[in-house]
Amino acid sequence: MKSDVPGLDIVIVNYNSGEGLEKCLNYFMDDSENDFNVFVIDNHSSDDSLMGVENSDLTTELIKNSSNVGYAKACNQGAKLGQATQIAFINPDCFINGEQLTQLSTALAANKYAALIGCRVLNEDGSLQAASRRRLPTFWRIVWHLTGFSKWRVFKGININDSGAFETIQSVEAVNGACVLVKRETFDLMNGFDEGYPLHFEDLDLFARLQVQSHAIIYDSSIEVIHLKGQSIQDNQKIKAWKRTGLLRFLFKHRPRWEYRVVKWLLGSK
Repeated sequence: MKSDVPGLDIVIVNYNSGEGLEKCLNYFMDDSENDFNVFVIDNHSSDDSLMGVENSDLTTELIKNSSNVGYAKACNQGAKLGQATQIAFINPDCFINGEQLTQLSTALAANKYAALIGCRVLNEDGSLQAASRRRLPTFWRIVWHLTGFSKWRVFKGININDSGAFETIQSVEAVNGACVLVKRETFDLMNGFDEGYPLHFEDLDLFARLQVQSHAIIYDSSIEVIHLKGQSIQDNQKIKAWKRTGLLRFLFKHRPRWEYRVVKWLLGSK
């Protein structure tokens, strides 16, 4: 499948995502002119989600890991399989069609200062997903987020409380990691995702590192995708532990040491 747009490698990390994976893959089939290479990295799923790869008409390379190696490591694993100028990381419960991917890819290629692009992410009912456009975590943003004060705009939390809709592409601190495209050259220079994150915050970590290196992150609200959010079968307590680990790792790497220590104390972590 060939077109005039830049080649695009699509990486999907799967873990017990049920029927979502097949639906995700079939969304790409709306336009046969797109030049997509699709890599599915399975983190040792125990459900029948991989039947989605077999049932899809899309040509897909499937890698089956013998254990759950974590999201960041699986993403890096998938990225190394391709050679396209851009890489799309898409959750198996996120649905974006080929035309939308082409538009995002073209917009990213046209902006020489931008390394990564995201889009407007909606819930299944069409409402805006809270993390569609975000700020990077800082101490006070975390406090306002955890206390719920961020629902008032005067207390600026991590998520941004507005419609997330703009007439032009915007430069932002962070986007929703369920669907992002990144320039391969820059992603390689960043050494990909930090594999020290088991799940959650690996995207924010990448955004922070891009910011330090003066690479722009852009947001195109004209592209709207559906993200079911949390369709993979996971243990809730384990997810909470991973989020806590991810937050502390992020603060340790990117924020003043006092912020890390205070948040660690607030979370009751040893």
